[in-house]
Amino acid sequence: MRTITKNHLAHIYIYAYDNKPEIVAKAYRSEAFLIYFSKGVALAKEIGNEQLISIAYRKNIMIASTNGEYEVSLLYSIRTYEAMKDVDSVEGGRIYSGIAYNLCAMGENERAQSYYNKAIKILCKLRKPEDIAEVHYNMSLNCVMLGQYDKAQEYLTQCMKAIEKLHLNSLRVCNLSKLYGLFALVSILQGNRFNCERYLYSCRQFLNYIFEKEKTENNLATVHDYAKADDDMFLYTFSKALLAQHDGDNEEALKLYEQADIYLKRAEGNQFFCYVLFRRNRMECFRNAGKEILYEQEEFILKQYEETHRIMFHEYAEDMKDLLPPVDDDCEELSTREIEDLLKQESVERAYKSKKEQLDFISIWQKLIDVNGITAKEMLNMVMKTFLNHFDVDRAVYIRYSERVPQVLYNDTEKEMTPEIMKIMEKSMRKNAGGFVISKISSNYSEHQDITSIFGDEDVCSMVAIPFFNNAKIENIVITYVLMKDNWHSSVNRYMLDEDDLNFYQLLFREVRYALNRLDAYDKIYEMNTKLYMSAVTDQLTGCYNREGFYRKLDALLKEIAGEKKENQSWE
Repeated sequence: MRTITKNHLAHIYIYAYDNKPEIVAKAYRSEAFLIYFSKGVALAKEIGNEQLISIAYRKNIMIASTNGEYEVSLLYSIRTYEAMKDVDSVEGGRIYSGIAYNLCAMGENERAQSYYNKAIKILCKLRKPEDIAEVHYNMSLNCVMLGQYDKAQEYLTQCMKAIEKLHLNSLRVCNLSKLYGLFALVSILQGNRFNCERYLYSCRQFLNYIFEKEKTENNLATVHDYAKADDDMFLYTFSKALLAQHDGDNEEALKLYEQADIYLKRAEGNQFFCYVLFRRNRMECFRNAGKEILYEQEEFILKQYEETHRIMFHEYAEDMKDLLPPVDDDCEELSTREIEDLLKQESVERAYKSKKEQLDFISIWQKLIDVNGITAKEMLNMVMKTFLNHFDVDRAVYIRYSERVPQVLYNDTEKEMTPEIMKIMEKSMRKNAGGFVISKISSNYSEHQDITSIFGDEDVCSMVAIPFFNNAKIENIVITYVLMKDNWHSSVNRYMLDEDDLNFYQLLFREVRYALNRLDAYDKIYEMNTKLYMSAVTDQLTGCYNREGFYRKLDALLKEIAGEKKENQSWE
């Protein structure tokens, strides 16, 4: 059998079969249970396709971990490590983090910390702040399990700094809504009610869109998210329940606990880090409300969980102790300053790259707007389409004022720009003469609801609004925004517009404003020349041709007749 055929067959065996969680779960007892998967890996090894082997193992890691089979996920993390040639690579750092995550899920929290530190050490050496942020996120979960809520908040803060400075939409391992949900959880667990409410509000900014998209008749069972929002919804409702409990409102807390329990069951084991915490706090709420029977039922569920999970996982971890890759005994955690210095350097490099791309685009933009012989609407239509495609923004509206009367030159927002709406826009722009930029993660999002509500608060993820004035008179308004997404894990598109975008968009649309003024000037010059010509060839009183006009018209007619004669002769 030729190598190319074996490679093709290996892919089929690995991807087409043994993908059900219940089959993958059997791998811990014996990998031979995954008959076709094992055949595929054996073929990949035979032909030396190391990349396929690594991808195959990662596939099983994903299936196992998302279904709460952490012992199987750990087994294949070890297998991936064993198949790697360079363990000090980015993939090596991710595998160390994955091993730590699975150990954490299995209750081996102290051992997990050593592997997290090793992962960060590798990734820091390779200057990978985005990957380090993902490790910090996982470390925050470990801290929640250990009751170290202040330390968990530190790690989450590092994650948020990375997202903001590196202009990320989310981390590979979590959505922003989940990150805010965790912030809210650790805040209320520290007794910080104010921060909890603040983070819950930010979390809701993202989850509102999910609610509105899938909700029918307020039926909780119909709420789903394409990107697994059950985790996010659990953290949100659990934190709200703790907040109500903190305020002594047990009735409200019990309702929220009931909702959170639904999301917890759907999350398929992904909430291992706060499962016990949830059950214990709910037990306390039952007791405070005088519901002893429900308290006992909850206590039974918790004991059953601890017996069937913690003890079993501990045994699995001990069994695999000798298979785990080595970590340095002195593998200490890097300081916050070291991490922040790396983050700062990376953000500067990315900013430099972005500025260079902007300069390249300016030359294209100037050629695009340097046109004659077309109308303002035609130019705007061409310019705006290029702008939207290049910057990956979803909607825009461009309004121009002529003699203080607004004219909509471009609008693809699907919202009719009525006189009332344009008055609201003008009022807002006068208040924000320098323009503004907002996003779901910015603190000023709610300050501009007069504008976001026009396009739908639930739909707008981030927005840039720019006015242009001339002698205190408003001349132009540009508003562009990014819509909320079903999936935030994009490495190409940016969804959170910021001050850099505002400044660059101002520069671009200032040039557009000048181009529109030039078109106006050309139109006025053409109109003036036409009037001058007409005044030269017509009588001002009657409007009829004067002598000059008569002879010019006669000359033109004679030339036209002569041209027709020549044409007829050529046909003959």
